Amino acid sequence: MQIPFFKKPKQSNNSTTMKLKYAGLYMGYIMLLLVTLRLSYYYCFEDNAPVTGAIVMFLDGISLFIFSFSVILLVKDTLVAARTEQEVRTLKQQSALEEAHAQEVASLRTAAKDFQEEMMVLLQSISSSIDQEDYKRAEDVFSVFQKRFQELPYRSYCEDGLLNTILLRKEQAASALGIETAYRILLHGSLNLNPVMITSLFTNLLDNGIEACAASHCDKPFLDLTVKLEKSCLIIQMINSKDPDIKFDRTSTKVNAADHGFGLSLMEGIAKETDGVCEWTDLGQRFVSTIMLYV
Repeated sequence: MQIPFFKKPKQSNNSTTMKLKYAGLYMGYIMLLLVTLRLSYYYCFEDNAPVTGAIVMFLDGISLFIFSFSVILLVKDTLVAARTEQEVRTLKQQSALEEAHAQEVASLRTAAKDFQEEMMVLLQSISSSIDQEDYKRAEDVFSVFQKRFQELPYRSYCEDGLLNTILLRKEQAASALGIETAYRILLHGSLNLNPVMITSLFTNLLDNGIEACAASHCDKPFLDLTVKLEKSCLIIQMINSKDPDIKFDRTSTKVNAADHGFGLSLMEGIAKETDGVCEWTDLGQRFVSTIMLYV
């Protein structure tokens, strides 16, 4: 017999404690039904003897207490199990995000290394041609060298190579969607952060901004990012367009929302690791993200 009101938490079926709780629930449930029937029969068909009525009501109270206490314990266990399951699921998805970002870091480094090696080969070829006084060949190789640089839409926003590459890629993605971007990167040297942390933080932040701009229905969506270092505090602020009809409630608006929505938690976790803070402000047609890290 399964009591219709409650389900057992799957992870606790084999627990002796859970068996005792369910035994109490079943016993209280059955006693409550039996005593209630007995009490109804007593009031309807028997003489109202005070002693008999008191005994029946006492038994009814005990049954109700056992049943209610068992219900409270089981509801508590069910909530704990549900919260634990959600935490495990969140950790798994955050781990998947971090792994994807680590792969992106490796991809960026590989691409940069390949391009550097290609440029070194071309430069050596130019130098060798000049030494051999083969100026025609040197000119041809230099044309290839120049063309490769023109094909690479590279800009230098800061001295941190990884961050610079992320900013460039996200600017290209935003431009393809008609989003105007503006970067103000006020840094001296490289960031003193783990590469995976840099990738996770800025990739999630900029992806969120681009997604909001794309869904904003604005004539001229924009994304404005400021990064500056004040003493030991890294301040990151992003202002981007958004749909005023979509209110910020920390949930994803994507179709497969169950697989998304962890970006904010991931960024907040990064901030917490450095004793920093995050602040998300919905201003209707604009959204302001502020992150402060201690580096």
